[in-house]
Amino acid sequence: MRYKIIAFVFFSFSIIPFVKSQDSCDLKYNFQLLPQSHIVQLYTADSRAHRLSVQKPINSRGYIGSMGGIFPVASLSHLNKILQFSVASSAYLTLNRWDNKGQVVNVDFFVDLLFDIQLDKNFSVRSGGGHTSQHLSDDALSAGMIQINYVRDYYLLFFNYSSNKKQFYAYGGITYNHNFKTYVDYSGQSIIQLGFEHSPVKWLKNNYLYYAFDLKLREESNFATSNNLQIGYKYALPMKHTARFAYNYFTGISEVGQTYKAINDFTTLGFYFDF
Repeated sequence: MRYKIIAFVFFSFSIIPFVKSQDSCDLKYNFQLLPQSHIVQLYTADSRAHRLSVQKPINSRGYIGSMGGIFPVASLSHLNKILQFSVASSAYLTLNRWDNKGQVVNVDFFVDLLFDIQLDKNFSVRSGGGHTSQHLSDDALSAGMIQINYVRDYYLLFFNYSSNKKQFYAYGGITYNHNFKTYVDYSGQSIIQLGFEHSPVKWLKNNYLYYAFDLKLREESNFATSNNLQIGYKYALPMKHTARFAYNYFTGISEVGQTYKAINDFTTLGFYFDF
């Protein structure tokens, strides 16, 4: 409950600049439906970010894929402040291959409703809520794997810093799982998340070399971590979209609900499209 109150109070004070008073009738407000770009950058090294991607684990014959994105619906701007509402959805799956055959192991679904506030050219806030349910596929069930229940409903609040001049951004925040059920009930537990991206090398107009890191501390696992390091090349597309080719090194608690609390340590090469 305390997280709900904090999030509500902060969001209420954040939108005060957008409320027109009688003394500010001459100030301009601009409403835009289906804006073309985001005001909060994608969290690059988050291994469950909303994006289109395919990764090849280096030491196995499988693949990790995702289909999805974040889609701005409407924005309201006033002076240098912007309030933007977006919907986001994605599905993550794991594919195992052997002897020219394939098996889909898991399918993990995510849906978020996001409210982003651009405070100035460097700082922004993201709040909202979402749902994820994570399942074994029919292939995995046919192979005799045992499915567990995994569902989370959550609220989130993140603070973001971005510097175009330095090609750097960082974020930190909390995801409060008000409904979290696996083989036991973890409702009321939170995930603390921190991360950054830095692009120290740029050539021509839209080409960058970058590195990024994401850290999640999971309260239900005594704050054990899920860590992902990403190093790669990105090409900046119009409307703040990007195409990437990158190396990933993941360690810590599994992000796959059906292997929940398993400790992973693996590397991948992958292509990513951030929409």
